[in-house]
Amino acid sequence: MDETFKIVPEWYQQMFTIHVFIAGKLVPLMYCLTVQKDLSTYREIFDHLILKAAALGVVLQPQTVICDFETALIPALQGTFPGSTYKVVTSISAKQFCGR
Repeated sequence: MDETFKIVPEWYQQMFTIHVFIAGKLVPLMYCLTVQKDLSTYREIFDHLILKAAALGVVLQPQTVICDFETALIPALQGTFPGSTYKVVTSISAKQFCGR
């Protein structure tokens, strides 16, 4: 089991995180506690992220998105970032990919 689940209060379903590569290093961008793992939850997260980025003058257009396999996450990503390439990985392969 991924260690992040040990810190999530029991009334939440997950701690959703987004990381980005900056200058070759993986940097945490956002942490979000969620009570559901559904399409509307993920869309709301991405909508807020895009609004916050726009307020900073940043347009989010990731070339590649690496994500865990979540049934609702993938269509939410594809709807939000249609021009991106997607790589679906397991938690173990994500840790290896990120050099953990």
